Amino acid sequence: MAREAGHRNVKTKFAKDATKDYFVRMLTDAAESETWARFLASEDENVALKAFLRAVEYKRGKPIQPTEVSGINGEPIQVITNAQFPPP
Repeated sequence: MAREAGHRNVKTKFAKDATKDYFVRMLTDAAESETWARFLASEDENVALKAFLRAVEYKRGKPIQPTEVSGINGEPIQVITNAQFPPP
């Protein structure tokens, strides 16, 4: 039996809540802090940088979700950051 349009999926909400509760219980503040410190101090610069960037994202709110942007007909778009505008 299918849900009616506009009705929330209660099972999905329950699963999300249960998963969140599990990690809140399992990952104490001390354990989380220790883990972040290990990653941030990694000898692998790539791991350390990615850990730092993710930590900053979490500190400022929800991590940025990657999105794919394309132009007309899927062509790549060009972003010009040094554009000079005429004075008003």
